Amino acid sequence: MNREAPKNILDEFCTAFCQVVERHCTYIIVSGFVAIATGRTRGTEDIDMIIEKLAKDRFCKLHEDLIRHGFVAMQSDDCAELLEYLNDHTSIRYTWKDKPLPEMEIKPMHCCPFGRSGALAEDLT
Repeated sequence: MNREAPKNILDEFCTAFCQVVERHCTYIIVSGFVAIATGRTRGTEDIDMIIEKLAKDRFCKLHEDLIRHGFVAMQSDDCAELLEYLNDHTSIRYTWKDKPLPEMEIKPMHCCPFGRSGALAEDLT
């Protein structure tokens, strides 16, 4: 018997987005979506993701891959401009093309690097 609940639009959006991102960098999902994914009730229309700091070429490849998979950045189409937001410690937001919700808010990780498993580096020692 399958006890897993059917996926809602937020689950589908998060899964599709993460499948693209994981090909390019390490990340962690934080905030209310984690509570929802573990069965708690909480109304939210966005998901917060923290990604490792990326050089321009890696970030642009990530951005282009997201565009190819039907996502769009709300602030700009230009990857260099989006990277400036992240380098200034400002988040950027992606949605499905032509759908304002749900959205993924990407925040930069500047304080401590991730290990390859997604765990913080100090947890790997």
